[in-house]
Amino acid sequence: MGLLISVAVMAAASKIALGRLDQDLQISRFETYPGSGLHVIKIQSRGTRPALASAIIMHGWRCNKSQMIRMGKHLARQGITAYSMDLPGHGEASFLCSRDWPVDRALLPCLPAVRRSIQELMARERLKRERVALIGWSQGSAYTVSIMQEDPSYL
Repeated sequence: MGLLISVAVMAAASKIALGRLDQDLQISRFETYPGSGLHVIKIQSRGTRPALASAIIMHGWRCNKSQMIRMGKHLARQGITAYSMDLPGHGEASFLCSRDWPVDRALLPCLPAVRRSIQELMARERLKRERVALIGWSQGSAYTVSIMQEDPSYL
């Protein structure tokens, strides 16, 4: 019984400590436009200085935007506003294009939807393309590379 209570106290203490560590950050969730199906987590510094740039982070296959929060927090502490979005068929994304397809056949059909999602996000947040970096992990990196090949201004 004592061990169980100790574990519960340690878990509560770590949640409190994590909350204190994030007091320098503002974390919000939104949908780009009502009914758009594009759900985003925005992480930014609470400081008074404007962000140096913005980064759109794309997760990997069978993951979701929440798994990129740690990277977003790191970027925000460096003065970069981070946006983590759900890719089609993942997390809260209400639009599907390939959830049950093998990865090699899912990327190309979803690329236009991913590109459109990035454009929606940039329009909503009034982001300037020359101040936006695309960051991807796994499947997200395949989209990042494809989009940057089509439009090198993201480099």
